[in-house]
Amino acid sequence: MEQRTVDQIAPGEQQPEAEHNFNGKDTQTGLNRDKHWRDASAWFGYELRNKNNEGKILRITYYGLDKGRVFDILVNDEKLATVELKGDNGDTFFDVDYSIPDNFLQKSTNDILNIKFVAAENSVAGGIYYIRLLK
Repeated sequence: MEQRTVDQIAPGEQQPEAEHNFNGKDTQTGLNRDKHWRDASAWFGYELRNKNNEGKILRITYYGLDKGRVFDILVNDEKLATVELKGDNGDTFFDVDYSIPDNFLQKSTNDILNIKFVAAENSVAGGIYYIRLLK
């Protein structure tokens, strides 16, 4: 896994968030089963380093019992996916991989991908437990 990893973020942890230029509005963090998370009733985002545009898969870790949450994942201001957490994955953490189209990568400047999680109206973006950019 480490060989495939281009960049990674542990949301809710001060150092990784500072290193990835965290920004957001109406956002909060916490711990669940010793894992940090971040969510927002508005939005939050990061900058991922993507040297030579090698990273083409965005892997997000969620918690299986989070439900009633609908949000968009944006990459370089383009909608990559709409996520609806339904709480039907049990009391565990799970990963979802999102393929990043080449035209999204072409909008990168200085090998940076801007990742943003935007809550739908009257919903919550997240909780996001881990973010990994993969080759």
